Amino acid sequence: MAGAVRHGDGTIVVADKGSWNLRYFDDRAKQLRTSGREGDGPGEFRGLSWIGRCGSDTSFVWDLRHRRMSAIDLSGRVGRQFRLPLNPSDLTPYAFSCSSQGWLVMVGEPLLVDLPQRDKESARIPAPVVVTDLGGRVLRTLANVNTREFTMSARASAPLPRPLGLETHVAPGKQRVFVGTGDSAIVQVFNVMGGRSGSIRLSGSPRPATQKHFEMAVDEIISFEDDAEARSILRRLFIALPMPAYLPPHGELIVDSEDLLWVVRSIIGDPETTMDVFDG
Repeated sequence: MAGAVRHGDGTIVVADKGSWNLRYFDDRAKQLRTSGREGDGPGEFRGLSWIGRCGSDTSFVWDLRHRRMSAIDLSGRVGRQFRLPLNPSDLTPYAFSCSSQGWLVMVGEPLLVDLPQRDKESARIPAPVVVTDLGGRVLRTLANVNTREFTMSARASAPLPRPLGLETHVAPGKQRVFVGTGDSAIVQVFNVMGGRSGSIRLSGSPRPATQKHFEMAVDEIISFEDDAEARSILRRLFIALPMPAYLPPHGELIVDSEDLLWVVRSIIGDPETTMDVFDG
């Protein structure tokens, strides 16, 4: 699953990356319909990786392989599609979040040439956090922050996303944008018009990573690959990477309809989901 959103009438839309479609459920978990399929045309997908509700009863869906955003209404009809980045000079986004006010926050993807070149060396590269309209046009840049962590694999002859590695999560509220890079147990707070407006320090001590956490993180990274043989090859490449000593300090950041910030503290492999909640 790439994610799920709940709309104003209670409809829940699930982005199923295993079957390349969207599944619509009512508030009693009864499936109503599906839309989308594997392919390259309107409403077709190759790499579902994110879904968000952006200020209306429209689901915005990111197809990583197509580098394409689709706006899809509750009937499953595609309203519009656009590729990102819009301009060749902009970085391709890898992380998204939607605002109830009708705009997007994106984090740029690092350039491969800037990533580590020595085997098993890990690094993070700065990239911009930008606010865009719902057509992908950049309105302003909030900050340059470290993006997801990569490790060089000599066996793959390329840098690979590090399982359990640090990465940046963003969440926009009504007037603020929360940014957690994972470099520390601090969530930075920005005014939506630009400029820092504070920070939030998370409680607790760093938790040691375990082999279970590591292997489940590997399986999540390679879940996009539906060919069993190719997935087995990828798994061996990722398992050979060095396991971090500690788990990231947080997972997702979420802002709810009351403008409360929810910080997911649990990591894939934990037996239950835990969150910290912060008011204004």
